[in-house]
Amino acid sequence: MNAVDRMQKFCDVYHDMILKVGGVFVFAFLCIFVPGHAHKQALNSAHEQAQVLLAKDEAYQSLQQQLRELEAENHYYKASLNERKFLFQEIQCLAKNIYFESASEPLHGKIAVAQVTMNRVRSERYPNSVCEVVYQRNPRGCQFSWVCEGTKFIRDGEGWRQSLRIAEDILLFKKKYAILTASTKYYHADYVNPRWADEKVLVAKIGRHLFYR
Repeated sequence: MNAVDRMQKFCDVYHDMILKVGGVFVFAFLCIFVPGHAHKQALNSAHEQAQVLLAKDEAYQSLQQQLRELEAENHYYKASLNERKFLFQEIQCLAKNIYFESASEPLHGKIAVAQVTMNRVRSERYPNSVCEVVYQRNPRGCQFSWVCEGTKFIRDGEGWRQSLRIAEDILLFKKKYAILTASTKYYHADYVNPRWADEKVLVAKIGRHLFYR
């Protein structure tokens, strides 16, 4: 008996079992594999659509930011010479405060220092300009320690460029940051313990700085 004959005899003997087993596989294919495959395709399609929408939203946000920057630049060049000079000085003061207070801090740490500075500018308890806030003194010394340390030099080019960019974003392009609340007006390095800290409410620790309201 050759192999074909043996296969034929096997099929004749186990005909009903094969049909049952075959039915199980057909059922599994139709009820498990096909829906599962369709579900996977639907998930992939939804993911692709989400990625497309996200890309469009990011492109829209980028375009909006570019438009805001163009409008700000247009406003700057239309301003009077005195207004432009004042804005330039304000940007320099804010950039110096960011740099000398947080040159070694991460980006969020630099932005947080800038926010504290601007929160003071907007507060009735402090002067109305960035430069006046930064260079403000009291009987106990300077509001920002670097101001009382004499002549300071910029030694980190990349750190300065980052500080300057943050200052321009805030003062020229009116960019809003939400790292700290408007009530956060104080901070100190984590390796010192000033007496005034006990009278404030700690709200965040970013890098080596503790921030208070």
